[in-house]
Amino acid sequence: MKAALVALLLLLLTAPAPAQVQPLTAWWIDTGDTDSTMLGPFVESIGDINQDGLSDFALMVGGNELHLYLGDTQPDTLSDIVIHTPDSTFGWFGYGLFNVGDVNGDGYSDFIAGGMVTEYSDQRYAYLYFGEAVFDTMSDVRFTGDSTSGTTGNFALRGAGLGDVNGDSFNDFAILDEGYLISNNPYIRGAIYLYYGGNPPDSIPDIFIYADSTLNRIGRYIAPLGDVNGDSYDDWVMSHPQCYGPQEEHYAGVVAIYYGGNPPDTIPHTIIYGSAADAMMGKALTTLDWNGDGQDDIFVGSAYDFPPNFYSSVWEFNVSPNMTGQPDHIFLGQGGTFNCIGNFMFHADLNSDGRQDLIDGEPGWQLAGKVYVFLNGTGQDTLFDATYYQGNFDGYLGHRGCNIGDTNNDGIEDMVIGEGNGPGRIHVILGDDGLHQSGVSPFPESPLPQTAVLLKAYPNPFNSEVVLEITAPSLKDNIILIYNLGGQEVRQFHLGYGQKRAVWNGKNASGQDCAAGVYWAKLTGPNYQVTEKLTLIR
Repeated sequence: MKAALVALLLLLLTAPAPAQVQPLTAWWIDTGDTDSTMLGPFVESIGDINQDGLSDFALMVGGNELHLYLGDTQPDTLSDIVIHTPDSTFGWFGYGLFNVGDVNGDGYSDFIAGGMVTEYSDQRYAYLYFGEAVFDTMSDVRFTGDSTSGTTGNFALRGAGLGDVNGDSFNDFAILDEGYLISNNPYIRGAIYLYYGGNPPDSIPDIFIYADSTLNRIGRYIAPLGDVNGDSYDDWVMSHPQCYGPQEEHYAGVVAIYYGGNPPDTIPHTIIYGSAADAMMGKALTTLDWNGDGQDDIFVGSAYDFPPNFYSSVWEFNVSPNMTGQPDHIFLGQGGTFNCIGNFMFHADLNSDGRQDLIDGEPGWQLAGKVYVFLNGTGQDTLFDATYYQGNFDGYLGHRGCNIGDTNNDGIEDMVIGEGNGPGRIHVILGDDGLHQSGVSPFPESPLPQTAVLLKAYPNPFNSEVVLEITAPSLKDNIILIYNLGGQEVRQFHLGYGQKRAVWNGKNASGQDCAAGVYWAKLTGPNYQVTEKLTLIR
């Protein structure tokens, strides 16, 4: 953790000269016709399916149609192709939509749409559509989840193309089912179905990965990593925010890296758990090269907060074969009452500098939603550089979004942002080579801390003693105070210069055993404070 925080501090200290955060505007916006239209809760890039040099995208409409929008140099809110549900019994076709790349080797990008008979039904399917110059709207491969020993209620809600993980020169892909029930144990859920590409690909999974006692929840998100270890096989990463930690910390969350091979890993090579109970590491996931070394890095959303102004965060991990599992940067967004950064992320090169930028959706912002852009490249920092917030009240702008490539033929990647409530709306926002690093937050009342302040407790709950470990910008004048639920101080620890931990044995200042129950540990230092809940059991 120390190295990561030092890196974060150095990055902020070397930020460029102050400049105003840039507001973004939409190229065009389309609104659903009725309250039940549901325009845009699922939206996904589908590449250039007709090979005209312009990128295309698709979205779910009304629960029984996919609408495809083909790239054009003129703004146009009319969809160009409509795909009707391939099964008349479906009521939720497109409830799950993701790009898998070119899986059949014909040079066209392909995509998958999930569906189910009724909302939250266990009967779920997925359909693969091949890109082609004349798109025929007919599905090419149909997939079903494995129901032999569990439910498949979330099959094909999410998935991704992973590159060539088995070395056969075809792009491979995964379909997730985070709701898959293992042996009727409600605490062990999730499955990953890995499919090899081919000409044609088939509907039989080549690799099954199931949750187990080590990773009791898997398969919320998945993303490609490229070749991490230089063995010519592509690798990938999975996350789930509700996975328990190594000491059964409730909802610590997990990020797990799997190496490709022949065959690929079914046991993760690297596991990173959330830093505390309820940290929910992995509630969003994307990968991009942030440090410019040619290797994609991992960005994950987390519920770990930094009081008093930041109630969630995004953690970035530089990826290498010998990575430590400690974050290299922490992103905190704007802060304030509605802060909920790290719920949905993707990336795009919005200023055409050759580096992918981080885009984060915050659908809870002022009950309307907001999108942050963190620009990559020279002068990068952990402060957001541009924002977009033209959402409707209660519309949840930023609930979904994606990089749609160059959709208007100006040579710059663009993005589409969806609203996930009511009639729904989609917002197409063009990239701009004039976007630049801002270097400062426009909200001085909620300043970004120069380094993270952490107070960790382990084990927690505890019986005989608990270790209280701090990470703070100051090496002196740190005090840890223990309070009971009545607000009465029961113990305090004055940390000496450079001291980073204290051990509480569950006794008060008089040496008497404290009663079992909940207590609060509070770290105070120069200009900062943070608290952590403790549970004492007897």
